[in-house]
Amino acid sequence: MTIVDILFWISVFAGGLLVILLLLSIAGGSELDVDLDADADTDAGFGAVKSSLTVLSVGSWTAKIIIASGVNLLWALIGGAVAGLLVAAAFVWLFKFFMSQQKEVNWHINSALGQIGKVYLRIPVDGTGIVHVNLGGTNRDIKANSIDNVLIPTGAEVEIIEVHDDHIVSVRRTS
Repeated sequence: MTIVDILFWISVFAGGLLVILLLLSIAGGSELDVDLDADADTDAGFGAVKSSLTVLSVGSWTAKIIIASGVNLLWALIGGAVAGLLVAAAFVWLFKFFMSQQKEVNWHINSALGQIGKVYLRIPVDGTGIVHVNLGGTNRDIKANSIDNVLIPTGAEVEIIEVHDDHIVSVRRTS
């Protein structure tokens, strides 16, 4: 068996495993990767198994093409290794770029503390009304009661003084 045949089979198996992992992750809806039980930190971010398979598959195909063009075996192996590493690095960079574009869309009632809002539905003396508050760039409607036990009319600006577990805030008129 020649080096070209060996490189061919390495690239076929590595590429095939990558495709199988992709199909399983699409069908299963989760990331399938190998977890190693070791004392050292094995968190590779993108997935050490997939990165290794990418280096092997791309590197083997590239080395096979370089050998077929008549270049020295050593230069073909170096070129294949460099090509495999560059493609894997590009995938890691692309993955990290897409992950950096994510936004936190969840909001927590605690983030309302100290914010200024506007009364949307008047707040009675002993009841609750609704306050509009801008949290994370989005206007939220939050149930509110008056901390001073006074009527706060619609349109009044209020400051959120306390936050309660039941998603109700206590407010005080700012003016």
